[in-house]
Amino acid sequence: MILVTGGTGLLGSHLLYSLTSKGEKVRAVKRPSSNLAPVKHVFSYYSSHYEELFKTIEWVDCDLFDVHSVQDVFEGIKTVYHCAAIVSFYPSDAYKMISENPLITGNLINEALSREGVEFCHVSSVAALGRTDKNEVLTEKSLWTDSPENSNYAKSKYLAEMEVWRGIEEGLKATIVNPCIILGPGFWQGGSGKLFSSVYSEFPYYTEGVNAFVDVRDVVDIMMQLVEKGCWGERFLTTAENKTYQELFNMMADELKVKRPHKKPSPFVMGMVWRIEWLRSLLFKSKPLITKETARSSRGKYHYSSEKVKQRLNFTFRPLSSSIKSFSEHFLRDLEK
Repeated sequence: MILVTGGTGLLGSHLLYSLTSKGEKVRAVKRPSSNLAPVKHVFSYYSSHYEELFKTIEWVDCDLFDVHSVQDVFEGIKTVYHCAAIVSFYPSDAYKMISENPLITGNLINEALSREGVEFCHVSSVAALGRTDKNEVLTEKSLWTDSPENSNYAKSKYLAEMEVWRGIEEGLKATIVNPCIILGPGFWQGGSGKLFSSVYSEFPYYTEGVNAFVDVRDVVDIMMQLVEKGCWGERFLTTAENKTYQELFNMMADELKVKRPHKKPSPFVMGMVWRIEWLRSLLFKSKPLITKETARSSRGKYHYSSEKVKQRLNFTFRPLSSSIKSFSEHFLRDLEK
């Protein structure tokens, strides 16, 4: 039996599809209020028999903060894929994220250590490597450095990853994947899926900041192969290509048949925008569209290398252009429904 946390998200839902399509027995944890419809919709992208595959999942309500609840869902489990995490770039969520992401991971690690033979795959992030203002290519050997460039999300993922390294030191068979920005279909109003929605609505702005991007299916394939091959006690970056946001948005716009973003805001304008958004969020008690962290990140130039996982697994990433074409087609079909 395989346990999946975070199964209602972009990565988790694609992982669940891959596992069930291979005939694996899967238990997925969720909140009582979780909406499972988006997960089923992701399944429908890839199979006409998605209803049957979806029904094979054993969904269990679980409070990952409660050690007794975690103990219950571990019964009969051989492998754990830990995809769950709070992801936010809103200042109001900083304390919650920094405290809870490591706590959830620590509870799972402790339970895995208490049981014989459990294997653990942890989804970290390239953010856990830390960022500096140096123009360097970050790899698995890069060490965390305290810096204003590090977001609160990055701090939370770094601390969560430290819990996994602790488990490894105590004898746990665990592997760590560090994805960059994961692109995939089905969650168009949140996370990276919001990029497709924004480009389709002809949001006019772009930046020349650089980041790494990867197809969600590649991350899933790598996770499953690392577990299958027993690549324990190591971390692996999963990044397909480093691109400017302008290049990414242009590819999306071309596939969606809309106007490319054409306005490049200056740092001064970006600074004004996030401050205005901050004031607006206070007045209307809503989430700001742009925060100080996202504004700064959009201008940063961060480069990452996946040479290690390419060589270890003889893995070839899908071209970003091919991924964006596929996801844009899903986006446009969903608009028609």
